[in-house]
Amino acid sequence: MHRTGILKTIVVAIEVIEIAGLLIVLFGGALLWPADLITFFWPYLLLPAAAILVLALFVPGWQAKVAAMAGVLLVAVPMMQLPEAPALSTHRSLRLIAANLYIENPDPSGFLAVLSETRPDVVVTEETRANVAEAIRATKEFPYESSSDLRAANDIKVFSRFPIASEQLVGASAAERHAIRLELKLPGGPLVVYAVHPATPRSPPEWRARNRYLSALATSIDSTPAGIPVVAAGDWNTPPWSDYFAGFFGQTGLRYARSDWGPLPTRFSLRMGGITSFGSPIDHVAVSSNVKLVHWQRGPKFGSNHLPVLVDLEISG
Repeated sequence: MHRTGILKTIVVAIEVIEIAGLLIVLFGGALLWPADLITFFWPYLLLPAAAILVLALFVPGWQAKVAAMAGVLLVAVPMMQLPEAPALSTHRSLRLIAANLYIENPDPSGFLAVLSETRPDVVVTEETRANVAEAIRATKEFPYESSSDLRAANDIKVFSRFPIASEQLVGASAAERHAIRLELKLPGGPLVVYAVHPATPRSPPEWRARNRYLSALATSIDSTPAGIPVVAAGDWNTPPWSDYFAGFFGQTGLRYARSDWGPLPTRFSLRMGGITSFGSPIDHVAVSSNVKLVHWQRGPKFGSNHLPVLVDLEISG
């Protein structure tokens, strides 16, 4: 076979595999655990898709080029189909920080420095060790906090400058992880805050548990009385391109707070030199339609394998 013919055969075979795989993820992510896992790294699929397109340029005829362009579009279009963003404002009434503290990091000093620099009103933490909670408590910056029973609350803590009127656990069953629902008393009225941290979907059972968690969370949010503002924040262990992420926002009608550049990585690997630009955006903040976004940013590294997410919000009842 002529060398050009061999190249064409190879490129076409790669394109068939590429397009078939992308379609399985796009249409089977809600049913197939491996397909949903791929969405954690969805933006990085643009690199092989672009490489296939470059290869196709050297193949005679238009079919291979069109197929390669279809592969690029199958990756690019879902990246732009995100849940609706909040309305913007310039008047901040609340600053919230959400951070996975990394259970294997015993040193609270890095995160305390972040709190000292950013001075949030509400702090939502996941993988919270007891000594870190005590260190935050010792700053006396936050007179109110969620239950100190970290085991019952699934390693989630909430610290607040505003009074906590009520607190309850939200979950699909008593045997599984729970979100925490808190009602804060702000000067302008109540605010419902959900602290979120479902299971990491490392296995099919954990994947199903995470999906049940998000469903129970959405059902609880749906029960919020009309007009009361809602903020849900934490480590969702769910990327923005997952069917379950889209389903949550479709059910609740919440808005997805994010950078002007789109979702940015918040979870990274310490084994890869701690490069924060390579990772997955799984730490999220969602708000009801009566909450406006003033500013969204990632905080600095502080000893965790997550970056904190900081949002300035305008709360209107």
